[in-house]
Amino acid sequence: FNSTPHQWTYHHIAKGHVDALSAAGPLLARRTFPDGVPLVRIDGVLASPHWRVRSARVAPEGLSDHRGVIVDVVLDPSADGERP
Repeated sequence: FNSTPHQWTYHHIAKGHVDALSAAGPLLARRTFPDGVPLVRIDGVLASPHWRVRSARVAPEGLSDHRGVIVDVVLDPSADGERP
């Protein structure tokens, strides 16, 4: 997103979705930018209510100028409504 979870842009895009990194451990473990010494989280994965986040983590350094976000999701058979 190139936007922190505290900014308007993030909140606008995230409405109705689950932030996969929100349960990924301490705040320090969720920082993604810049790669060498991450100071802020500006990357993420949003899952619709039809998906259940099983795990989420920030990738190790050295892949880009941002640290990647790795998420394991499964389709939630108990979710109501249409499928994505």
